[in-house]
Amino acid sequence: MVQSKLRLVVLVTIMALMASASPVSAGGSSPNVAVTISSGQPNASTITTFAPDGTSAGKIPVPDSTRATVSPSLQWYSTLTTDASHKLQYAPLTKFKPAAPIDVKVEPGFEIISAQFNWDSAYLLYLLAKLDGNQYILGILELKTGKQVEYGGTYSVQIPANTRTAFGGVPNPLYLEAESGRLILNTFLPFAGGNSGGLYETYTGNFAPLQPGRYPLPPVNQIATRDQYTAFSGVQSLSSAPEGLKQLAYFSKNPNNPPANYQEAPFSQSYNVLTILDLITGKTTIAAQAGKGQGLETSTWSPLNPIANPPGDKVYFTGGNYQNTAFISQPRLYTLQVTTNAVTEGPVLTTDPLEDVAALLVCTNTTQDTLYFVGTKTDAATQAFTATLYTAPLNDLAKKKALVTGNYINLVSCVPPVS
Repeated sequence: MVQSKLRLVVLVTIMALMASASPVSAGGSSPNVAVTISSGQPNASTITTFAPDGTSAGKIPVPDSTRATVSPSLQWYSTLTTDASHKLQYAPLTKFKPAAPIDVKVEPGFEIISAQFNWDSAYLLYLLAKLDGNQYILGILELKTGKQVEYGGTYSVQIPANTRTAFGGVPNPLYLEAESGRLILNTFLPFAGGNSGGLYETYTGNFAPLQPGRYPLPPVNQIATRDQYTAFSGVQSLSSAPEGLKQLAYFSKNPNNPPANYQEAPFSQSYNVLTILDLITGKTTIAAQAGKGQGLETSTWSPLNPIANPPGDKVYFTGGNYQNTAFISQPRLYTLQVTTNAVTEGPVLTTDPLEDVAALLVCTNTTQDTLYFVGTKTDAATQAFTATLYTAPLNDLAKKKALVTGNYINLVSCVPPVS
């Protein structure tokens, strides 16, 4: 059982959920989700979309050496090849069919570390790094015009003395507010497991008048520490981008409440406290704590919902018991109302004690909130790994159904329905 800091709330209905920092369409049609699926066979990965009823818009093949994603508006598609060709490309996407790809001009000798679409689908944000000389290039590409603005410098492999104004590792762009120039970065040491250095913000100025070219990165200010935004964090940990990325939800450990029956595994983590950090003021609020011996595991913000009051101020997370596992067995879904700091207890997401709920996402519009989540299982005899994508209306999770299975499934983002 999970406790709110203010009071214990045990109710069993209503919830909604968000997975990316991106808005979704607000029409009357059903929300869709974009996912990548791997069958475990060579060059057999795909990126596709699903509606709540399981309808798919089709599949785009994704070679093993390629990382692909789509923009939240479903208007663009990008590929990043990680083999010797080392290319970053993007293309318009019409009815889930990409047009001819366009090469992003990148500096020779640099490796492409990451690329992602901005929350508004107007920009492609990318990061390049070079081991020789510890150099980095942070790029912003305006998709409609092809205008490229970059910020370059050298990075340190050491944690600086003053982490408030300096960072170690490379700055990876997460979010751009083009009019104000507010740019949110997470920092990490490349080629070393992606260990996080926290979140930083800088201001580059209004993007529209900026001339294409490369500039020094403006001064930065740390807005979340490496303990608050860890290597296990993601955009799901951040409040909805239309609200300006004002808050961060993060898990931490209360050493006085050790997990019971927790079996540590490579890369596994056990947390039992959920905290909300205001990225503007720096204020932290303990929102929820796991019951004795229990843990908290996955979380995500609610999406921007124009009919919610207030919109986009919920966090959804899982919690429960370990059963000699590295993950929470038969996890329960909880809802945090951020403005009141009240927690609502919801239903168990899976009754299979061996199924790990690895990721959550809620897509929303004016008529329906839909939960998507990924459950994973490992066969004890063969060690074969199976992932299943589930969906359910958030006001009736008993209607949960499986949409697809694979060797690996990644929830990319909510996207508009494909007409």
